[in-house]
Amino acid sequence: MKKGFPTGKRASGEIEQLKATGVPLGMFPHSSWKEETVTLERGDLLCVYTDGVSEALDAADEEFGLDRLARLLIPAATTEEICRSVFDAVENFAADVPQYDDQTLLLVRRP
Repeated sequence: MKKGFPTGKRASGEIEQLKATGVPLGMFPHSSWKEETVTLERGDLLCVYTDGVSEALDAADEEFGLDRLARLLIPAATTEEICRSVFDAVENFAADVPQYDDQTLLLVRRP
């Protein structure tokens, strides 16, 4: 998976990465983006995250990564449970390595 892109997890378990249409939101005041549409089906989950989540480092300078993040997007869990498990997993992964970037996670599930 490419890093830094919103990730969708279909109710079927399939992971889908959304493609970027511009620079990350908020980086430059006069940026523009191409509008695209993605349909969330019943049970689908959209996960938008900052690179502080996916690029958190452990003591060996290994990144947390998108594969670890994707494994935590459990269809049966609530968004609150998923959010807590992601932040707990990132904290445990990084252990004593200081956090160097913001860690933000936005989860949206279609009921």
